[in-house]
Amino acid sequence: MLLQTQEQRLQAKADPQMILANALLNMSCLELTQAVQQEAADNPALEHDDEDLCSGCQAPQEQCAVCVLKRTDGYRNFQEYRCTGDEGYSFHDPEDDDIDPVSLAPEGYTLQDHLNWQIGAIIDEADAAIAEYLICNIDDGGYLRCDLSEAAEACHVSLDRVERVLHAVQSLDPPGVGARDPRECLLLQLAALRQDGADVALPECIVRDHWSELIAHRYGQMARSLSVPTECVERAVHFIRTRLFPYPGSRVRPSWCKTAHKNTPGVKPDVAIVRDKNGSFAVQVLEHEGTNVRVSPSYVRLWQEMQRNPRAYSEAERRTVMESLSRAQMFMRGMEQRKELLRKVAETILEEQYPFFLSESPEDLLPLTQSKIASLLHVHESTVSRGVADKYIQLPSGQVVSFRFFFGKALSAKHMVKVIVENEDPACPYSDQQISDILKSLGYEVARRTVLKYREELNILSSRQRCVLR
Repeated sequence: MLLQTQEQRLQAKADPQMILANALLNMSCLELTQAVQQEAADNPALEHDDEDLCSGCQAPQEQCAVCVLKRTDGYRNFQEYRCTGDEGYSFHDPEDDDIDPVSLAPEGYTLQDHLNWQIGAIIDEADAAIAEYLICNIDDGGYLRCDLSEAAEACHVSLDRVERVLHAVQSLDPPGVGARDPRECLLLQLAALRQDGADVALPECIVRDHWSELIAHRYGQMARSLSVPTECVERAVHFIRTRLFPYPGSRVRPSWCKTAHKNTPGVKPDVAIVRDKNGSFAVQVLEHEGTNVRVSPSYVRLWQEMQRNPRAYSEAERRTVMESLSRAQMFMRGMEQRKELLRKVAETILEEQYPFFLSESPEDLLPLTQSKIASLLHVHESTVSRGVADKYIQLPSGQVVSFRFFFGKALSAKHMVKVIVENEDPACPYSDQQISDILKSLGYEVARRTVLKYREELNILSSRQRCVLR
Protein backbone atom coordinates (compact mmCIF):
# COMPACT_ATOMS: atom_id res chain seq x y z
CA MET A 1 0.00 0.00 0.00
CA LEU A 2 1.34 3.40 -0.97
CA LEU A 3 1.52 6.10 1.69
CA GLN A 4 1.73 9.82 0.98
CA THR A 5 3.54 12.08 3.40
CA GLN A 6 4.37 15.78 3.49
CA GLU A 7 7.46 17.40 4.91
CA GLN A 8 8.96 20.88 4.90
CA ARG A 9 12.59 21.51 4.21
CA LEU A 10 14.84 24.48 3.45
CA GLN A 11 16.87 24.22 0.27
CA ALA A 12 19.24 26.79 -1.19
CA LYS A 13 18.35 27.58 -4.78
CA ALA A 14 20.57 29.65 -7.03
CA ASP A 15 18.97 32.82 -8.32
CA PRO A 16 19.29 33.11 -12.14
CA GLN A 17 19.99 36.83 -11.75
CA MET A 18 22.85 36.10 -9.36
CA ILE A 19 24.28 33.42 -11.65
CA LEU A 20 24.23 35.83 -14.61
CA ALA A 21 25.71 38.69 -12.56
CA ASN A 22 28.59 36.51 -11.33
CA ALA A 23 29.26 35.27 -14.86
CA LEU A 24 29.38 38.82 -16.27
CA LEU A 25 31.52 40.00 -13.36
CA ASN A 26 34.11 37.30 -14.00
CA MET A 27 34.48 38.23 -17.69
CA SER A 28 37.36 40.24 -19.08
CA CYS A 29 36.78 43.16 -21.44
CA LEU A 30 37.06 40.98 -24.56
CA GLU A 31 34.87 38.23 -23.11
CA LEU A 32 32.24 40.79 -22.09
CA THR A 33 32.15 42.26 -25.60
CA GLN A 34 31.67 38.80 -27.09
CA ALA A 35 28.97 37.94 -24.53
CA VAL A 36 27.07 41.16 -25.25
CA GLN A 37 27.24 40.61 -29.00
CA GLN A 38 26.06 37.01 -28.61
CA GLU A 39 23.18 38.03 -26.33
CA ALA A 40 22.13 40.82 -28.70
CA ALA A 41 22.14 38.33 -31.58
CA ASP A 42 20.10 35.73 -29.65
CA ASN A 43 17.60 38.03 -27.96
CA PRO A 44 15.57 40.33 -30.27
CA ALA A 45 14.50 42.41 -27.25
CA LEU A 46 18.10 43.54 -26.75
CA GLU A 47 19.72 45.91 -29.22
CA HIS A 48 22.90 47.93 -29.53
CA ASP A 49 22.66 51.56 -28.51
CA ASP A 50 25.41 53.11 -30.64
CA GLU A 51 23.70 56.40 -31.40
CA ASP A 52 25.11 58.08 -28.29
CA LEU A 53 28.72 57.05 -29.00
CA CYS A 54 31.24 59.05 -31.00
CA SER A 55 32.05 57.26 -34.26
CA GLY A 56 35.71 58.19 -33.87
CA CYS A 57 36.70 57.58 -30.26
CA GLN A 58 33.70 55.44 -29.22
CA ALA A 59 33.25 57.62 -26.13
CA PRO A 60 29.86 59.06 -25.07
CA GLN A 61 29.09 62.15 -27.11
CA GLU A 62 28.78 64.34 -24.02
CA GLN A 63 32.39 63.40 -23.14
CA CYS A 64 33.79 63.88 -26.65
CA ALA A 65 34.97 67.41 -27.49
CA VAL A 66 34.42 66.88 -31.22
CA CYS A 67 30.81 65.78 -30.75
CA VAL A 68 30.14 68.80 -28.51
CA LEU A 69 31.72 71.04 -31.15
CA LYS A 70 29.51 69.56 -33.87
CA ARG A 71 26.39 70.77 -32.05
CA THR A 72 27.48 74.41 -32.29
CA ASP A 73 26.49 76.74 -35.11
CA GLY A 74 30.10 77.72 -35.69
CA TYR A 75 31.01 74.16 -36.61
CA ARG A 76 28.09 73.92 -39.07
CA ASN A 77 29.10 77.22 -40.69
CA PHE A 78 32.69 76.00 -40.93
CA GLN A 79 31.51 72.78 -42.58
CA GLU A 80 29.54 74.81 -45.15
CA TYR A 81 32.62 76.96 -45.77
CA ARG A 82 34.72 73.86 -46.35
CA CYS A 83 32.19 72.53 -48.86
CA THR A 84 31.62 75.76 -50.84
CA GLY A 85 34.58 78.05 -50.23
CA ASP A 86 34.63 81.80 -50.59
CA GLU A 87 36.08 81.61 -54.10
CA GLY A 88 33.50 79.15 -55.44
CA TYR A 89 35.67 76.04 -55.35
CA SER A 90 35.66 73.23 -52.83
CA PHE A 91 38.13 72.88 -50.01
CA HIS A 92 36.68 69.51 -48.97
CA ASP A 93 36.31 66.33 -50.93
CA PRO A 94 33.24 64.39 -49.67
CA GLU A 95 34.92 61.14 -50.70
CA ASP A 96 37.55 61.74 -48.01
CA ASP A 97 34.91 60.99 -45.36
CA ASP A 98 34.71 57.39 -46.61
CA ILE A 99 38.42 56.70 -46.11
CA ASP A 100 39.13 54.47 -43.17
CA PRO A 101 42.54 55.45 -41.72
CA VAL A 102 42.92 51.96 -40.24
CA SER A 103 42.86 50.49 -43.75
CA LEU A 104 45.92 52.60 -44.64
CA ALA A 105 48.02 50.99 -41.90
CA PRO A 106 50.37 48.25 -43.16
CA GLU A 107 49.50 44.69 -42.25
CA GLY A 108 51.74 42.80 -39.85
CA TYR A 109 54.33 40.40 -41.19
CA THR A 110 53.13 36.92 -40.21
CA LEU A 111 54.79 33.54 -40.03
CA GLN A 112 52.64 32.39 -42.96
CA ASP A 113 53.96 35.27 -45.09
CA HIS A 114 57.51 34.28 -44.20
CA LEU A 115 56.95 30.63 -45.15
CA ASN A 116 55.05 31.34 -48.37
CA TRP A 117 57.87 33.63 -49.45
CA GLN A 118 60.35 30.73 -49.18
CA ILE A 119 58.37 27.67 -50.24
CA GLY A 120 58.02 28.57 -53.93
CA ALA A 121 61.75 28.15 -54.50
CA ILE A 122 62.00 24.53 -53.33
CA ILE A 123 58.79 22.76 -54.46
CA ASP A 124 57.10 22.11 -57.76
CA GLU A 125 54.14 24.19 -58.84
CA ALA A 126 51.94 21.09 -58.66
CA ASP A 127 52.59 20.84 -54.92
CA ALA A 128 51.97 24.54 -54.22
CA ALA A 129 48.36 23.97 -53.15
CA ILE A 130 49.43 21.27 -50.67
CA ALA A 131 52.14 23.52 -49.21
CA GLU A 132 49.69 26.41 -48.92
CA TYR A 133 47.22 24.18 -47.05
CA LEU A 134 49.89 23.01 -44.62
CA ILE A 135 51.25 26.52 -44.04
CA CYS A 136 47.77 27.85 -43.33
CA ASN A 137 47.44 25.22 -40.59
CA ILE A 138 50.68 26.24 -38.84
CA ASP A 139 49.99 28.31 -35.72
CA ASP A 140 51.94 31.34 -34.54
CA GLY A 141 54.22 29.12 -32.48
CA GLY A 142 55.29 27.21 -35.59
CA TYR A 143 53.42 23.93 -34.99
CA LEU A 144 51.31 22.09 -37.55
CA ARG A 145 47.74 21.88 -36.27
CA CYS A 146 46.16 19.49 -38.77
CA ASP A 147 46.34 15.77 -39.45
CA LEU A 148 48.20 14.68 -42.58
CA SER A 149 45.36 12.37 -43.60
CA GLU A 150 43.01 15.34 -43.34
CA ALA A 151 45.34 17.40 -45.55
CA ALA A 152 45.55 14.57 -48.09
CA GLU A 153 41.76 14.32 -48.25
CA ALA A 154 41.32 18.09 -48.57
CA CYS A 155 43.91 18.36 -51.36
CA HIS A 156 42.81 15.10 -53.08
CA VAL A 157 46.33 13.65 -53.07
CA SER A 158 48.05 10.66 -51.50
CA LEU A 159 49.38 10.66 -47.95
CA ASP A 160 52.95 10.05 -49.15
CA ARG A 161 52.81 13.18 -51.26
CA VAL A 162 51.62 15.26 -48.33
CA GLU A 163 54.45 13.90 -46.17
CA ARG A 164 56.97 14.80 -48.87
CA VAL A 165 55.66 18.38 -49.01
CA LEU A 166 55.68 18.58 -45.21
CA HIS A 167 59.39 17.65 -45.18
CA ALA A 168 59.97 20.55 -47.57
CA VAL A 169 58.06 22.93 -45.29
CA GLN A 170 60.04 21.70 -42.28
CA SER A 171 63.27 22.62 -44.07
CA LEU A 172 62.28 26.30 -44.17
CA ASP A 173 63.39 29.07 -41.85
CA PRO A 174 63.01 29.21 -38.88
CA PRO A 175 64.33 25.73 -38.02
CA GLY A 176 61.72 23.62 -36.27
CA VAL A 177 58.72 25.07 -38.08
CA GLY A 178 56.04 22.63 -39.19
CA ALA A 179 56.67 20.22 -36.31
CA ARG A 180 53.76 18.28 -34.85
CA ASP A 181 55.03 18.18 -31.26
CA PRO A 182 57.87 19.71 -29.19
CA ARG A 183 60.05 16.64 -29.60
CA GLU A 184 59.95 16.82 -33.39
CA CYS A 185 60.50 20.58 -33.20
CA LEU A 186 63.76 20.15 -31.24
CA LEU A 187 64.93 17.34 -33.53
CA LEU A 188 64.43 19.56 -36.59
CA GLN A 189 66.49 22.31 -34.97
CA LEU A 190 69.24 19.86 -34.06
CA ALA A 191 69.30 18.57 -37.65
CA ALA A 192 69.75 22.13 -38.89
CA LEU A 193 72.62 22.70 -36.45
CA ARG A 194 74.22 19.43 -37.56
CA GLN A 195 74.16 20.61 -41.17
CA ASP A 196 75.92 23.78 -40.04
CA GLY A 197 78.74 21.68 -38.57
CA ALA A 198 77.76 21.64 -34.90
CA ASP A 199 78.40 18.54 -32.80
CA VAL A 200 74.89 17.58 -31.71
CA ALA A 201 75.23 13.80 -31.48
CA LEU A 202 74.57 13.52 -27.75
CA PRO A 203 71.76 16.15 -27.57
CA GLU A 204 70.09 14.56 -30.58
CA CYS A 205 70.31 11.11 -28.98
CA ILE A 206 68.82 12.43 -25.74
CA VAL A 207 65.88 14.14 -27.47
CA ARG A 208 65.21 11.23 -29.81
CA ASP A 209 65.64 8.24 -27.46
CA HIS A 210 65.31 9.60 -23.91
CA TRP A 211 62.54 12.19 -24.13
CA SER A 212 60.68 11.04 -21.01
CA GLU A 213 63.86 11.09 -18.93
CA LEU A 214 64.73 14.54 -20.28
CA ILE A 215 61.47 16.17 -19.26
CA ALA A 216 61.69 14.42 -15.86
CA HIS A 217 65.30 15.65 -15.29
CA ARG A 218 66.61 12.12 -14.75
CA TYR A 219 70.18 12.88 -15.77
CA GLY A 220 71.73 9.97 -13.90
CA GLN A 221 69.44 7.46 -15.59
CA MET A 222 70.26 8.93 -19.01
CA ALA A 223 73.99 8.79 -18.24
CA ARG A 224 73.77 5.10 -17.33
CA SER A 225 71.73 4.28 -20.44
CA LEU A 226 74.14 6.15 -22.72
CA SER A 227 77.27 4.97 -20.88
CA VAL A 228 78.59 8.51 -20.54
CA PRO A 229 79.49 10.63 -17.50
CA THR A 230 76.72 12.64 -15.88
CA GLU A 231 78.63 15.85 -16.64
CA CYS A 232 78.31 15.14 -20.37
CA VAL A 233 74.56 14.71 -20.04
CA GLU A 234 74.29 17.96 -18.08
CA ARG A 235 76.28 19.81 -20.76
CA ALA A 236 74.04 18.33 -23.46
CA VAL A 237 70.91 19.40 -21.58
CA HIS A 238 72.37 22.89 -21.16
CA PHE A 239 72.99 22.95 -24.92
CA ILE A 240 69.36 22.00 -25.55
CA ARG A 241 68.07 24.71 -23.23
CA THR A 242 70.27 27.50 -24.58
CA ARG A 243 70.50 26.72 -28.29
CA LEU A 244 67.02 25.38 -29.04
CA PHE A 245 63.67 27.14 -28.88
CA PRO A 246 60.33 25.34 -28.42
CA TYR A 247 58.30 28.01 -30.27
CA PRO A 248 60.25 28.88 -33.42
CA GLY A 249 57.36 30.73 -35.06
CA SER A 250 57.34 33.50 -32.47
CA ARG A 251 60.85 34.56 -33.53
CA VAL A 252 59.85 35.45 -37.06
CA ARG A 253 59.98 39.14 -37.91
CA PRO A 254 60.89 41.13 -41.02
CA SER A 255 64.48 42.31 -41.27
CA TRP A 256 63.48 45.98 -41.03
CA CYS A 257 61.43 45.49 -37.84
CA LYS A 258 63.89 45.83 -34.96
CA THR A 259 61.36 45.79 -32.10
CA ALA A 260 58.85 43.17 -33.20
CA HIS A 261 59.96 40.82 -30.44
CA LYS A 262 59.07 43.48 -27.89
CA ASN A 263 55.55 44.07 -29.14
CA THR A 264 52.88 42.85 -26.74
CA PRO A 265 49.14 42.93 -27.30
CA GLY A 266 47.59 45.97 -25.69
CA VAL A 267 44.92 45.75 -23.02
CA LYS A 268 41.89 47.96 -22.57
CA PRO A 269 41.34 49.40 -19.11
CA ASP A 270 38.01 48.72 -17.44
CA VAL A 271 38.36 51.61 -15.01
CA ALA A 272 40.20 54.93 -15.23
CA ILE A 273 41.42 57.09 -12.34
CA VAL A 274 41.36 60.72 -13.46
CA ARG A 275 42.42 63.90 -11.72
CA ASP A 276 40.30 67.03 -12.01
CA LYS A 277 41.39 70.65 -11.99
CA ASN A 278 41.35 70.77 -8.20
CA GLY A 279 43.78 67.83 -7.96
CA SER A 280 41.27 65.35 -6.53
CA PHE A 281 40.83 61.88 -8.01
CA ALA A 282 37.69 60.40 -9.53
CA VAL A 283 36.80 56.90 -10.72
CA GLN A 284 35.32 56.33 -14.17
CA VAL A 285 34.05 52.94 -15.32
CA LEU A 286 34.78 52.89 -19.05
CA GLU A 287 32.34 51.75 -21.71
CA HIS A 288 33.85 49.66 -24.48
CA GLU A 289 32.79 49.43 -28.08
CA GLY A 290 30.06 46.87 -28.61
CA THR A 291 28.93 46.71 -24.96
CA ASN A 292 26.45 49.60 -25.05
CA VAL A 293 23.06 47.88 -25.31
CA ARG A 294 19.49 48.65 -24.31
CA VAL A 295 16.07 47.07 -24.19
CA SER A 296 14.45 47.48 -27.59
CA PRO A 297 11.79 50.26 -27.46
CA SER A 298 9.84 48.55 -30.23
CA TYR A 299 9.60 45.37 -28.15
CA VAL A 300 8.42 47.41 -25.14
CA ARG A 301 5.73 49.05 -27.27
CA LEU A 302 4.74 45.62 -28.64
CA TRP A 303 4.36 44.24 -25.11
CA GLN A 304 2.28 47.26 -24.07
CA GLU A 305 0.06 46.72 -27.11
CA MET A 306 -0.34 43.06 -26.17
CA GLN A 307 -1.44 44.07 -22.67
CA ARG A 308 -4.00 46.52 -24.05
CA ASN A 309 -5.36 44.12 -26.66
CA PRO A 310 -4.48 40.57 -25.58
CA ARG A 311 -7.03 38.89 -27.85
CA ALA A 312 -5.20 40.10 -30.98
CA TYR A 313 -2.20 37.91 -30.15
CA SER A 314 -1.85 34.24 -29.37
CA GLU A 315 -0.67 32.89 -26.03
CA ALA A 316 2.60 31.71 -27.57
CA GLU A 317 3.34 35.15 -29.01
CA ARG A 318 2.68 36.89 -25.68
CA ARG A 319 4.83 34.36 -23.82
CA THR A 320 7.71 34.75 -26.32
CA VAL A 321 7.72 38.54 -26.08
CA MET A 322 7.46 38.46 -22.28
CA GLU A 323 10.36 35.98 -21.94
CA SER A 324 12.53 38.01 -24.33
CA LEU A 325 11.88 41.23 -22.39
CA SER A 326 12.53 39.55 -19.03
CA ARG A 327 15.77 38.09 -20.33
CA ALA A 328 16.88 41.46 -21.73
CA GLN A 329 16.07 43.27 -18.48
CA MET A 330 17.90 40.64 -16.44
CA PHE A 331 20.96 41.01 -18.69
CA MET A 332 20.87 44.80 -18.32
CA ARG A 333 20.66 44.48 -14.52
CA GLY A 334 23.67 42.15 -14.60
CA MET A 335 25.63 44.71 -16.63
CA GLU A 336 24.72 47.46 -14.16
CA GLN A 337 25.71 45.30 -11.18
CA ARG A 338 29.07 44.59 -12.81
CA LYS A 339 29.65 48.27 -13.47
CA GLU A 340 28.65 49.26 -9.93
CA LEU A 341 30.92 46.68 -8.28
CA LEU A 342 33.91 47.70 -10.45
CA ARG A 343 33.31 51.30 -9.42
CA LYS A 344 33.12 50.42 -5.70
CA VAL A 345 36.25 48.23 -5.84
CA ALA A 346 38.18 50.94 -7.68
CA GLU A 347 37.06 53.62 -5.22
CA THR A 348 38.12 51.43 -2.28
CA ILE A 349 41.51 50.78 -3.86
CA LEU A 350 41.90 54.52 -4.48
CA GLU A 351 41.13 55.22 -0.83
CA GLU A 352 43.41 52.50 0.54
CA GLN A 353 46.31 53.17 -1.87
CA TYR A 354 45.97 56.96 -2.02
CA PRO A 355 49.71 57.65 -1.47
CA PHE A 356 50.52 55.47 -4.47
CA PHE A 357 48.15 57.38 -6.77
CA LEU A 358 49.82 60.63 -5.73
CA SER A 359 53.32 59.46 -6.67
CA GLU A 360 52.69 56.27 -8.71
CA SER A 361 55.84 54.89 -7.11
CA PRO A 362 55.88 51.21 -6.10
CA GLU A 363 57.50 52.19 -2.79
CA ASP A 364 54.21 53.82 -1.75
CA LEU A 365 52.14 50.68 -2.23
CA LEU A 366 50.62 49.53 1.04
CA PRO A 367 49.77 45.94 1.98
CA LEU A 368 46.25 45.22 0.75
CA THR A 369 44.29 42.00 0.36
CA GLN A 370 41.10 41.08 -1.41
CA SER A 371 39.57 39.98 1.87
CA LYS A 372 40.02 43.49 3.26
CA ILE A 373 38.31 44.99 0.21
CA ALA A 374 35.49 42.47 0.63
CA SER A 375 35.03 43.38 4.31
CA LEU A 376 34.96 47.10 3.51
CA LEU A 377 32.33 46.56 0.79
CA HIS A 378 30.38 43.98 2.84
CA VAL A 379 30.55 41.38 0.07
CA HIS A 380 32.04 37.91 -0.16
CA GLU A 381 35.73 37.61 -1.00
CA SER A 382 34.90 35.50 -4.08
CA THR A 383 32.88 38.44 -5.45
CA VAL A 384 35.92 40.72 -5.21
CA SER A 385 38.08 37.98 -6.76
CA ARG A 386 35.73 37.80 -9.76
CA GLY A 387 35.64 41.58 -9.98
CA VAL A 388 39.41 41.99 -10.28
CA ALA A 389 40.13 38.91 -12.42
CA ASP A 390 41.53 39.95 -15.83
CA LYS A 391 40.55 43.58 -15.20
CA TYR A 392 42.79 46.59 -15.73
CA ILE A 393 42.87 50.09 -14.33
CA GLN A 394 44.31 53.21 -15.94
CA LEU A 395 46.34 55.45 -13.66
CA PRO A 396 46.23 59.27 -13.88
CA SER A 397 49.53 59.21 -15.79
CA GLY A 398 48.00 56.98 -18.48
CA GLN A 399 49.76 53.79 -17.42
CA VAL A 400 47.55 50.70 -17.42
CA VAL A 401 48.05 48.09 -14.70
CA SER A 402 46.12 45.05 -13.55
CA PHE A 403 43.79 45.27 -10.58
CA ARG A 404 45.86 42.52 -8.94
CA PHE A 405 48.84 44.89 -9.01
CA PHE A 406 47.45 46.53 -5.88
CA PHE A 407 47.16 43.21 -4.07
CA GLY A 408 50.73 42.08 -4.80
CA LYS A 409 51.88 42.30 -1.21
CA ALA A 410 54.78 39.91 -1.75
CA LEU A 411 55.90 41.82 -4.83
CA SER A 412 55.78 45.11 -2.94
CA ALA A 413 57.73 43.65 0.00
CA LYS A 414 60.30 42.26 -2.40
CA HIS A 415 60.73 45.70 -3.93
CA MET A 416 61.04 47.22 -0.46
CA VAL A 417 63.94 44.86 0.32
CA LYS A 418 65.78 46.30 -2.68
CA VAL A 419 65.00 49.88 -1.57
CA ILE A 420 66.20 49.24 1.99
CA VAL A 421 69.49 47.75 0.79
CA GLU A 422 70.08 50.62 -1.62
CA ASN A 423 69.63 53.19 1.15
CA GLU A 424 71.57 51.41 3.92
CA ASP A 425 74.85 52.60 5.41
CA PRO A 426 77.65 51.07 3.26
CA ALA A 427 79.85 50.74 6.31
CA CYS A 428 77.22 48.83 8.28
CA PRO A 429 74.87 46.87 6.00
CA TYR A 430 71.61 45.52 7.35
CA SER A 431 71.33 41.83 8.18
CA ASP A 432 68.33 39.81 7.03
CA GLN A 433 66.80 40.01 10.49
CA GLN A 434 67.22 43.79 10.58
CA ILE A 435 65.59 44.09 7.15
CA SER A 436 62.72 41.93 8.42
CA ASP A 437 62.28 44.21 11.45
CA ILE A 438 62.26 47.31 9.22
CA LEU A 439 59.62 45.75 6.97
CA LYS A 440 57.47 44.85 9.97
CA SER A 441 57.64 48.46 11.14
CA LEU A 442 56.35 49.49 7.69
CA GLY A 443 53.45 47.05 7.86
CA TYR A 444 54.94 44.06 6.05
CA GLU A 445 54.84 40.84 8.05
CA VAL A 446 57.90 39.27 6.41
CA ALA A 447 60.04 36.67 8.15
CA ARG A 448 63.83 36.52 7.96
CA ARG A 449 63.73 33.47 5.68
CA THR A 450 61.44 35.35 3.29
CA VAL A 451 63.90 38.24 3.24
CA LEU A 452 66.64 35.76 2.39
CA LYS A 453 64.55 34.40 -0.50
CA TYR A 454 63.82 37.89 -1.85
CA ARG A 455 67.48 38.88 -1.53
CA GLU A 456 68.63 35.85 -3.51
CA GLU A 457 65.98 36.48 -6.20
CA LEU A 458 67.24 40.08 -6.50
CA ASN A 459 70.89 38.91 -6.67
CA ILE A 460 71.75 40.87 -3.53
CA LEU A 461 74.71 39.63 -1.53
CA SER A 462 74.64 38.95 2.19
CA SER A 463 75.45 41.74 4.65
CA ARG A 464 78.97 40.38 5.24
CA GLN A 465 79.73 40.20 1.51
CA ARG A 466 78.27 43.66 0.89
CA CYS A 467 80.48 45.09 3.62
CA VAL A 468 83.60 43.45 2.12
CA LEU A 469 82.87 44.67 -1.41
CA ARG A 470 82.23 48.21 -0.28
